[in-house]
Amino acid sequence: MIKPTLMCNLHCKYCYHENVRTPEKMNIETVKSILNKCKKYDQIKMVWHGGEPLLMGLDFYQEVLKLQDNRFLNEFQTNLTLLSDDWIDFILLNKIQIGTSLDGVEEIHNMNRDNSFKRVIDNIKKLQIKNINISGIATITSESLPYLYENFQLFQSINMRLNPAISNGINIRVNLKAYEFALKFYYDLWLGTDKKMNIRPLSDIENFLNGNHTNGCLYGNNCVGVSDAILPNGDVYFCGRLAGVSGWVGNVHDSNFKFGVENLLTKKYNIENQTRIEKCKSCEYFNMCRGGCFTN
Repeated sequence: MIKPTLMCNLHCKYCYHENVRTPEKMNIETVKSILNKCKKYDQIKMVWHGGEPLLMGLDFYQEVLKLQDNRFLNEFQTNLTLLSDDWIDFILLNKIQIGTSLDGVEEIHNMNRDNSFKRVIDNIKKLQIKNINISGIATITSESLPYLYENFQLFQSINMRLNPAISNGINIRVNLKAYEFALKFYYDLWLGTDKKMNIRPLSDIENFLNGNHTNGCLYGNNCVGVSDAILPNGDVYFCGRLAGVSGWVGNVHDSNFKFGVENLLTKKYNIENQTRIEKCKSCEYFNMCRGGCFTN
């Protein structure tokens, strides 16, 4: 996960980076250092995150892709508000995956995301016309509850992940009971579909009940060392949610730096995580949550 900028053109109320915004942007030398540290890997997925990654401009990513070879997959996790025809052509040409945020219908989306609903929906439609697949994240707040049915109808054409709004140092936007109610409501609706729509964590939980454990982030039981997060200056953290706060494991400009569990600091966090998970194994729900998220 590469965060080439922590700046954003929106100020979403629940953003966990709102308190760590810096104007610094990643330069191409830092990208070269990242790529140099990836030489040993057969396949690398780079998720360009943020902040808002499209603020870096098209020229930056054109230069990045010239430095990559065919081992690399790229994804933008973007709010889509800056999308243009030039961006769409670039995404299509380079087979870049797209993730975005869509909290639901206009009333609930605009409540926390700077009145961006119309721009996001219009650009989702433009991408779909070009047959570009889009995944989405819906952040659930207590205010979401009156809109759950309408939201579900809107989500039908997108593979969605349902996230609770967590503390960002300013406020906590959802309580446990509200999130529980939302997931149960969505699950009942989802059961009545053909289930082609992947709606996490509900589809993950169903997989666990059927004995198919995922290697994904939240319930993978092995997240530490799987997906490092890199800030504009090259600092690396073992988790994107902790980037700039805690979990620092080095800097890509350091000649001795290594990604993954070969990194001694990452290995320390991995051992800490496994120790934490070991304490969870006696719980009757362990086979579903697998110990949950390290950052929680």
